Amino acid sequence: MEDQYQHTVQGQAVQQEDLNILGENAALADDRVLGELLRMEPTIGYKSRGILPFALNSTEDAGGNPANGAIVFTYGVANATVSVRGFRAVIGSRDITKGWRDIRTALLPYAGSNKVLAATAANDRWDLIYARVDIDIDQAAVERYVKASDGSVTKQNIAVRKHTTVTIDVVQGVEAATPTRPAVPSDTASAFYIPLAWVYLTHPHTSSSVIPDNAIHEAAPVLPILPRAASVATLRPADGNYKANGAVATQDPWGSGYRPYAHLPSNMVGQEGLIVAMHWDHTVPRYSHGLNTIVVVDASRDWRNRVFRWQAVADAGYFPWAAGSVPSHGKSAAAYRADGFGQSFSNDAAAIVGLAGGMVSRITPTELSSLAASSFINLFVDYATGELKVQTGATCPHVALFLWIDATAPNTNV
Repeated sequence: MEDQYQHTVQGQAVQQEDLNILGENAALADDRVLGELLRMEPTIGYKSRGILPFALNSTEDAGGNPANGAIVFTYGVANATVSVRGFRAVIGSRDITKGWRDIRTALLPYAGSNKVLAATAANDRWDLIYARVDIDIDQAAVERYVKASDGSVTKQNIAVRKHTTVTIDVVQGVEAATPTRPAVPSDTASAFYIPLAWVYLTHPHTSSSVIPDNAIHEAAPVLPILPRAASVATLRPADGNYKANGAVATQDPWGSGYRPYAHLPSNMVGQEGLIVAMHWDHTVPRYSHGLNTIVVVDASRDWRNRVFRWQAVADAGYFPWAAGSVPSHGKSAAAYRADGFGQSFSNDAAAIVGLAGGMVSRITPTELSSLAASSFINLFVDYATGELKVQTGATCPHVALFLWIDATAPNTNV
């Protein structure tokens, strides 16, 4: 609980420290709430740090390409530019005696920043995009009247406000046949640095180059809003898949126009789940999602650029919770239960559903023999809209289908 100032007696004097505690409690309220949620371990020396990205649901880059999930992404046009999506930067407690309550945060606007990366002269180069967080910096001085102990009053220029800010900048690396990544700048007493991404620039890189997605090595440390300390499960990439000195980058180094196949972005943190019920009964007839058509299953999120894991239970007429159904664990897996993986990064749906998109699952009588012969249920992500859709044929599957779907966080830089 915060210390509370109370004005008890009419005419009571107000001291400097009284006003300061009011200002501190009000200004740091959101930071202290985040401190409780994040529970970043306080340390001596190197301070814990990370970012909280904005939620992402739209197509935003200048070229009209989906840029969901990426913190640093190509601007999409021929101007040697990368864009940085907005986020909240977080620096852990600087005072170990205060636990996690001394954290500071600062917002980079959702529009973020654009950075032009200088041309190469003769060889390839790595550049580093980073965030600098300046903590409790005095703002511009303003005129205030000050009363001295002798009763005289003078006008003085005084900084009456302080603020924590975040800015984006670039460390230009050294060109070489096999260039190395430049280091993150060193912290000072009030300035702290967060790496966001290294960008591999292939010579000749000029002011009219388009920087490709596969040149961006994201390194942003994304914080789960509810950490393991709060006994909450999270999903994140193994750090060996994204660290500059991790197994993947060490054994399969980045190069000109090449990103390691096993690379996973550091900010692909978190997951989203869906439960879906679909029912087709040709005897009534009664169809929740139609036949020989494509129907939107979920449009609450942009489902592009994700990996999916799914489990399905199908029965003729019954959902798992319905009265009269037989529990699925007592039935044949081949007939009533199936599972698998899908994706929405690349267009593998065109040959199946005839639309640009990624296949989440394709269920036929081969996967679930309880489906009627010649029927199929295709779940896919529409590339044009990001909607999750289902396609069925003219033959009724004649099942109640229950799907449990888990999806990773989105990211284009995979």
